[in-house]
Amino acid sequence: MTERISSHAEPDANRPSVLSPVALATLFGDLVDVLIPGNENWPSGSAVGVHGLLLARLVDEWGEAEPRLVAEALLAEGGPLAGHDPARRREIVERFEAARPNLFARLNAAVVLAYYESPLVAEAIRKLGRPYQLHSHLTGYPSRPFDPARDTPTHKRGAFVATDAVKRVDLSGLDLETTRTETWGTRR
Repeated sequence: MTERISSHAEPDANRPSVLSPVALATLFGDLVDVLIPGNENWPSGSAVGVHGLLLARLVDEWGEAEPRLVAEALLAEGGPLAGHDPARRREIVERFEAARPNLFARLNAAVVLAYYESPLVAEAIRKLGRPYQLHSHLTGYPSRPFDPARDTPTHKRGAFVATDAVKRVDLSGLDLETTRTETWGTRR
């Protein structure tokens, strides 16, 4: 289960934000542009509307107060981002990431997912000569049939053992029934 940004069980969605709706939109647009700045070949995150999808997902998953709470956490680390040079913007976002690593990881994953869902980004990928479908799970990607002459590995690593040639390994000397293991929280 993922934790909320807020320390409250149910934050008050009606409590006014310290930022206006325009300032909140600008803050989230600037945040996604730090994460996905774009260039002459790739649109920025805000250019394809990632910040709108991010806000919608925050509300859908954690409620109407969550965008405001995320914004306040970003402000606590030096935001807003507007008016700062790119290096200072990155520094603020890095401080936000260090202060709230779990939240940042969730936000970043949502930003990347929303970016690659954009038809404009799909077109940029296709312009590179790569096949890319927004809904590849429906039709898949074309693939050539297996050709042993072309597709058999040539690295000579690994080996094949026929099933009836497999020999059991004697584990009785390991005393697995009484040995205690405390790796990854497992105990025997």
